[in-house]
Amino acid sequence: MEKKLRMNYKQNNRILRTIMRLFFLFIAGSLCITHATSLFGQKPLTLGDAVKIGLEQNHDIKISILKAKSVGEAHISEMQANRLPSLKLFASYTRLSDIGQTAIALPFPGIPPISFVTYYPNNYVLRLSLSQPIFTGFRLSNLQSSAEHTSAAAQEDVKTDQRGVVFTIKQQYWNLYKLQKTLEAVNKNLDEANAHLTDVRSKLTKGVALPNDTLKTQVQVSTSELRKIQTQKDIRVAMAALMNTLGLPLDEEITLSTSPDENESSAQPITTLIDRAKSHRSELTALNERIEAANANVRVARAGYYPQISAGGNFYYSDPNQRYFPAQNVFKATWDASLNLSWDIWTWNVAGLQAEQIEYTVEQLKETKKQLDDAISLEVTQNYLSQQTSLDQIRVAKLSITQAAENLRVVKVQYEKGIANTTDVIDAETLALQADVNYATAVADANVASAQLEKSVGE
Repeated sequence: MEKKLRMNYKQNNRILRTIMRLFFLFIAGSLCITHATSLFGQKPLTLGDAVKIGLEQNHDIKISILKAKSVGEAHISEMQANRLPSLKLFASYTRLSDIGQTAIALPFPGIPPISFVTYYPNNYVLRLSLSQPIFTGFRLSNLQSSAEHTSAAAQEDVKTDQRGVVFTIKQQYWNLYKLQKTLEAVNKNLDEANAHLTDVRSKLTKGVALPNDTLKTQVQVSTSELRKIQTQKDIRVAMAALMNTLGLPLDEEITLSTSPDENESSAQPITTLIDRAKSHRSELTALNERIEAANANVRVARAGYYPQISAGGNFYYSDPNQRYFPAQNVFKATWDASLNLSWDIWTWNVAGLQAEQIEYTVEQLKETKKQLDDAISLEVTQNYLSQQTSLDQIRVAKLSITQAAENLRVVKVQYEKGIANTTDVIDAETLALQADVNYATAVADANVASAQLEKSVGE
């Protein structure tokens, strides 16, 4: 009986182990499938495609375009319509109270008073009116001119917003690149730290390493793991920010397929770039258009000095028609035409005061343009110097990678010979990690600086 129980126990134990193996295989397979799905589900995205998508999908640009349309062709057409003839239809029905009939007594004996109808209780009026402005002191033509310049300024605002979004996309793209390269460097450092920890533990068992060496290396591994976790979080945040700018779902995952340019530099002198900026920047063009619109509004205000001439006409179809006497309870048609002139002879110079207020706005816009002109010169200068500095930083960072790698190799050789200790190895690995991160940062910052210079030049 005891032998049989032992056999059953062993059999049950084998079955349990088999079930556990299958369970762990299932979990491992699921994780692999999930990882593969996540990996292959990422879409490659070039910088050019990102800019194209952003210009099409970005919400800020869509809002800017709608703002431009609100003062665009429809508004201009509205101003043009004010100069054309207008036709209006008016219809009404009026019920009058009963006041009885009117009677006229005759001065002859025996002849009764004569009664006649002086009104009808139901009154119907149908009027069609045509009016045409002839001269408005150039008010309507200047309103149209103001609308055209305002629309042109709004279109330039769209260009400014587009240029800003393009720069934001490039900045976020290269920031994501920097973080991904940082993660690669951290993973490389973590692999080296784990390999060093394994070696230290092996030497500890042989009695050729101290327990404190193991603790130091474990601290290095933990520090690298913490940095890896933080960098992974930063990558997710940066990718979500890029997706938000592109107008795509925040959980969309992409892989960057554009390599940065390490030698991108402006071949033009700074004076040429400043001149190009002053001729290309849409903000300056928009200000010029707003100045012209304000000048047109000054002329609109001064239209009050001039007489206003218009022509008009009306067609009536009424029951009763008041132009017929005696009144008859039938529909009859009549018409009239007129030439009208109105002139505000004295209004305490209201038109002049209105024009003066707008002239102050014109002067304010001109000063704003001068201020913007100076700001553009300063902005181009700063961004040009930043780009040149970033290229120097790339050269230094690339050299430091070579130096840090050689330093790590030498320290590892000395460590194997017992000349260097664990602290020396950890320091060398940390320097190599920092050199890789500095290089990725320098390359990304250089491309951001070039994008910023393009933005300041107006390209």
